[in-house]
Amino acid sequence: MTTRKIPLFCFILLTALISVRCDNPPPFHATARDWLDLTLGETPIEAQIALTRKEKAEGLMHRDFMEPDQGMLFVFESAGKQRFWMKNTLIPLSLAFFDAEGTLLEIHALYPQDQNPVESHANTIVMALEMNQGWFKEHNIPPGTKLDKEQLDKAFLIRGMNTQKFRWYQPE
Repeated sequence: MTTRKIPLFCFILLTALISVRCDNPPPFHATARDWLDLTLGETPIEAQIALTRKEKAEGLMHRDFMEPDQGMLFVFESAGKQRFWMKNTLIPLSLAFFDAEGTLLEIHALYPQDQNPVESHANTIVMALEMNQGWFKEHNIPPGTKLDKEQLDKAFLIRGMNTQKFRWYQPE
C-alpha cells in the first residue's frame, strides 16, 4: 500500500467502525403507539402489547431496565395453560395470568436468565402481564383484580388487532 493510500484506508476503516453499534438493538416494537395505557384495579400502568409470535418470543429479552409502572402484556389466541421462562431476560419480573374476563388469576416470580418454565395452574389463561418483580405486592393487587376491559378494547384497536383470530375475545 502506498503512503498516500494509508490515510484514506484509515479514514474509511474509522468511519466504518464508528457506524457500527455495539449495544443491543432496540426492542422489536418500541414505537410510541405500542405503549398502551391500561388500568389494573385502580392502578394505572403503561404496557407494551405482544400479539405476534415474534413479539411473544422476544418479550422483554435483552433489556436491563424497565420503568416502575411499565410492563408487557402478552395476548394468546385461545385459552389454555401458558408457560414462560426467562432466557436472555435480565430483569427480575412478576408474571400475572388473566382469564378472558380480564381477571387476574395467578402471580408468579420470575428470575433473570432462569430457563425453568413457569406454567399457569389454570387452563383458562388468555393474557399474561410481566411487571418488575414485586410490583403487584407493592401496589396491593391480589388475584381477583380486573383489567379495565374498555381500555383493553381501545388498546387492541390502536394495534389494529384482528380480534376474530382470538376465539376468547368479546369486546364490550
